[in-house]
Amino acid sequence: MRRYRYRALTGLGDVVDGEVDAENRTDAVRQLRERALDPLRLDTGRHSPLMDLLGREVVVSRGKQLALRRDFARDLAVLRKAGAPLDQALDMIGNGTDAAARLARRVAQRSAAGEPLSRALRAEPRIFDAPSIALLEAGEASGDLAGALSTLARLTDDMIATRSETIRALLYPAALLLAALLAIGLMIFHVLPSFERIFAGSGADIPAGARAIFAIGDAVRVGALPAAGALLAAIAAGMAMRSTEAGRRTLSHWFLRLPVAGRLSAGLDLGRALLIAGRLLESGSPADRAVELAGRTCASATFRDALTHAAERIREGAGVAAALAEVPLMPPRSARMIAIGEASGTLPRMLSDVADMLKREASATLDALLRMLPPALTVAIGVLVAGLVYAILNALLSINELALG
Repeated sequence: MRRYRYRALTGLGDVVDGEVDAENRTDAVRQLRERALDPLRLDTGRHSPLMDLLGREVVVSRGKQLALRRDFARDLAVLRKAGAPLDQALDMIGNGTDAAARLARRVAQRSAAGEPLSRALRAEPRIFDAPSIALLEAGEASGDLAGALSTLARLTDDMIATRSETIRALLYPAALLLAALLAIGLMIFHVLPSFERIFAGSGADIPAGARAIFAIGDAVRVGALPAAGALLAAIAAGMAMRSTEAGRRTLSHWFLRLPVAGRLSAGLDLGRALLIAGRLLESGSPADRAVELAGRTCASATFRDALTHAAERIREGAGVAAALAEVPLMPPRSARMIAIGEASGTLPRMLSDVADMLKREASATLDALLRMLPPALTVAIGVLVAGLVYAILNALLSINELALG
């Protein structure tokens, strides 16, 4: 018998630590399953202090979390549309051993205690973020939970596709940038100081280009630690700001003002909100309620506030198109299309069309940026390295000329 230390997840979503005596790892897992525990970490009891310090709950990658959210929402939507009650649908999904089944069993226990689905999923923040919960709350409020689940599955699937394409496109630029940083760092911290000593001993006049390169190298070596400290301080300040509501609003406002990234994020966020508003209108929700609930699904605090204000304007008697036209960064063409849809009585359909248009435009912009990045980075790194090499070789030639003269 061997003793294993474990960290496991209870049926209610709590993390517990403990020990279990078993013949092997398989037997240990079986015993934990019999106790209704899902193991997160399982290893022998021998630990160094460093391992105890570094021991943390094993969390699945972001990609797996998104895939789990998509699969759970899609399967539950199919069962709900087929007429299965929520508890029965959760039991059917939970009849398995995969991650979705374990998630369904945890959610079923909370749902059996009387919690609505959106509240039961709040205990799974790594899988269902605030916009996802807001979308499900909107579906519950409108009586169309199955539609909200389908929308969530679709949006999550789009996120997975965009994330995969972005990661694939950035692999080569990231490797290129890393290699360039290593090469430039080697030149600045090792090669340039060696050449400076050679030139100092030769007594030759150093060309202006080499002097500039040496000065830049000295500045980088002197300022490397302060710059690293400033970067860490900036990261800490950003994390501190994100921990408060006012700080998150400030960061959101700053980010949306960025030339390219801000508009790209705005298009994706607005597109998601307009799609949800259109779905809610189709299910019979009042316009002000649909806009307000859609606003809660926005990742940006700026858009959440703007859509809440738009809902208030609609309650005061303003038209939906007029209220949405006041939302920051709303494209004029989108506002005109929404106005046409409102005038023609096809507002829900038009909101969905505008959402698809914003998504396509954002995807096209992102694709163009990702295609431009590798060649632009290659040219920039090539010019930088060539400049360094040219300045050093020019200085070496001046020493040779002095020696020959």
